[in-house]
Amino acid sequence: MKTNDRVREIVTADLAAGEELRAVVHLQRVAREGAPNRHGQISSTQGGDGLEAAMRAQYGFDPGPVIGHGEAERSDLVGSWLTVTDERLYFHAPDTSFWVLRPRPAELRTTVDRSELLGVDHADHTMTAIVWRTWLFRFRDGTWTAGRSPTGGRLRKKAFDDESDLAVAALGDQASIFSP
Repeated sequence: MKTNDRVREIVTADLAAGEELRAVVHLQRVAREGAPNRHGQISSTQGGDGLEAAMRAQYGFDPGPVIGHGEAERSDLVGSWLTVTDERLYFHAPDTSFWVLRPRPAELRTTVDRSELLGVDHADHTMTAIVWRTWLFRFRDGTWTAGRSPTGGRLRKKAFDDESDLAVAALGDQASIFSP
């Protein structure tokens, strides 16, 4: 399996003593796709919103008018990097500094005990160039967060990592494939 070692190295410092990192994925709030230019940057179009909307509708979650401001939505987790261990979920803010060329995590936002996680629905959405995994995390206190992470593609020369598949495996029984 191919892992994102560059990102794993960044988040490992925040793990509790003795915890083993199982997976790390970027939960982007808007999936974007398109064709890469000669520098490898992708010009983008939006997609996959219907799948996320169906997931939210199944549980009666209201997304609100602006991303991150839905009823019971965990705005502190929007756009986070998720690190999965056997005991906890770690959520890191994305690094948004000016000189960041490749997405990477920044400071630790919060940790959530796995016992607080009610379930995770996930499904893959194939767009023209990229396959995205859409996630809906449901917490026992009635809150939720959603995001997407790339799992594969045809147009990019760089191979995608297997972190999304590792996350599903690490979440075990808490993760289920969404079917509308």
